[in-house]
Amino acid sequence: MDKPVTAREREILELISQGFSTKEIALRLFISEETVKSHRHHLFNKFSARNSPHLIQKALNEGIINEGNTSSSDENHPKG
Repeated sequence: MDKPVTAREREILELISQGFSTKEIALRLFISEETVKSHRHHLFNKFSARNSPHLIQKALNEGIINEGNTSSSDENHPKG
């Protein structure tokens, strides 16, 4: 990976790995869905990933996120 992952991109990446949708990530981080999409696009480019599972696997392999951050649970998802 040529460019470093920003703190916000890491945050987005962790939420993607937990199964949150673009809309859920936007609500959770108080940003627009378009901003989340932009971060996702940058992450896919930085990791040369084909899809979300590929992105997560590459991030795990690079040590950007760890296995503990990828577990999804109901209390992590927004209610409503």
